[in-house]
Amino acid sequence: MAGLGKGVYILPNLFTSANLFFGFYAIIQAVEITMAGQKTFQICAFAILFAAIADMLDGRVANLTNSASKFGLEYDSLADVVSFGVAPALVMFLWSLESFGNIGSVACFLYLGCTAMRLARYNVQSSDIEKDHFQGLPSPMAAFMLCGLMLIFNGKTLEGESIPYVGEVKFYVLGLVVALSLLMVSNIPYRNFRSLFLRRRLPFYFLLFIMGGLMVLAVKPLWTIFLIGLLYIVSGPVIWALRLLSFRRKRAARL
Repeated sequence: MAGLGKGVYILPNLFTSANLFFGFYAIIQAVEITMAGQKTFQICAFAILFAAIADMLDGRVANLTNSASKFGLEYDSLADVVSFGVAPALVMFLWSLESFGNIGSVACFLYLGCTAMRLARYNVQSSDIEKDHFQGLPSPMAAFMLCGLMLIFNGKTLEGESIPYVGEVKFYVLGLVVALSLLMVSNIPYRNFRSLFLRRRLPFYFLLFIMGGLMVLAVKPLWTIFLIGLLYIVSGPVIWALRLLSFRRKRAARL
């Protein structure tokens, strides 16, 4: 308790508490919806998205007010396990994977376990990793992706839901949950948005691209949320593959 002798910073931990609250709220709502026999989990998706916003703000507030602390780092990770591990795993299971039985349970536990391991690894390496990149997919973005997909279907259960020439959607949800789990514990680097947009100048056409994205967001907000998450998730393996190819070419040129 010696490290807490001078107290804790209230403002950033207030946002962390909001993150934890929204994650817990999503869990409670998922249970109540299931017990009531309802089939729409839209409110759970929004709660997890609000948790992601609060998680983003607590770090920004801590940096702006110079109030970052070891306690805040640990508290944030514990809140993230609930909001981006337990909550998405439970909601995904009740929303679309329950029909898979044990396979759905294993997939959701894999997601939860990988979220916890990814956060534990981040805490251990927080002072050593490159600040411009995340090692592995950030857990809020994984939850963001799942919530975006859920909102496209208005949170309604996917039993019997299929797309022509593609098949039943629930199989793709199962694959997505497993893929996101593995990406979180991978060594694939993911760009930190703050370092990309706030710490360097970018070509002019990036501004046009952002303006176009805002227009699409206004017309198709749910699809835009999903596609932003998808592009970010795909960017990691693509950048990693390009770096690996460049490294091999340089090594071959030296031989």
